[in-house]
Amino acid sequence: ETLSRRFHETFGVSPKLFRLEVRTRRAWRALMHCDGSLTAIAHEQGFADLAHMSRSVCAFTGFPPSRWRATGFRAKLLDQVRSS
Repeated sequence: ETLSRRFHETFGVSPKLFRLEVRTRRAWRALMHCDGSLTAIAHEQGFADLAHMSRSVCAFTGFPPSRWRATGFRAKLLDQVRSS
């Protein structure tokens, strides 16, 4: 068996998709906790550009990164997470 096949059997996704999910989760957390530029966050998390990160974050969360930066949106979400 190949490593890729074994990985998929173990984790249920391909190594490529697994890496993308990890980068997207890290980007989402950075959006929640950092005030750096969206482009800087995209590059720090291993995305080729902001558009690539935007597509991934939107698919993961249902909202584009710019929405996470909307006034009060992060704070409201953090309050919900903390209260649950």
